[in-house]
Amino acid sequence: MELVQSRPESCSELRAHADGGHREQCWLSRRVAIFLLIAVLVKGLLLALVLSLFNMAAPGTEQSAGDAGKAAEVAGQLSECRAELRATSLLLHRISQDWQCQLCPGGWLWSRGSCYYFSVGLQEDRRWNESAAFCQQHDAHLAVIGDHREMEVIQAQMGTYEPMAFLWVGLTDSLEEGQWMWEDGQPHQDHTLSEVQWNSEERDCADIRGDGSLFASNCEAHGPWVCEKPWNPRKPSSPASLA
Repeated sequence: MELVQSRPESCSELRAHADGGHREQCWLSRRVAIFLLIAVLVKGLLLALVLSLFNMAAPGTEQSAGDAGKAAEVAGQLSECRAELRATSLLLHRISQDWQCQLCPGGWLWSRGSCYYFSVGLQEDRRWNESAAFCQQHDAHLAVIGDHREMEVIQAQMGTYEPMAFLWVGLTDSLEEGQWMWEDGQPHQDHTLSEVQWNSEERDCADIRGDGSLFASNCEAHGPWVCEKPWNPRKPSSPASLA
């Protein structure tokens, strides 16, 4: 039998394999912890129900010694179940603190299967193209607002900052005047949102205002922006801050 010597792996490949194994273990641990948490909750509810039945004796009647003993036993099991619940919740919390178990990279916010990055207070204001380039550098794109629910999510986050003039999003008509297209290639008309206001030949980039309105603006204007990328459970979330 011929023996084939395997090619030595580079440090980066070894690190990638190690990170991949850690991520698999991380997500498996999280799923197990969630399953245990659900099991403990169900067990606790059943024990609480049984104990309440023991305590619902008819008025004027006394529990037999056997029933009283069973009730005390169930109460003891319920107390143990509460301790298991606290321990399992702590386990899940500790697993979630691992940066490779985070839903989104550090500085990003998770909502409805996507990760969002708001530059407000973290980055200097930029032009639309510069904002789009920033998002691309981080495997993302300027936010594509697909429906009113996503608009509400972005509005709610905007409300947590100091009042701002606008926020750049991934909508532009730079390819064809009047034909507003999102960064994912979908026309704005396919979305159930308001029309872009203040449209003119000099205003080819869209922004969002605090009330959820979309406005056409000069792409050379400087402002904050919001990036978006789909959540990928198989890709590690870097703990490093964004540059």
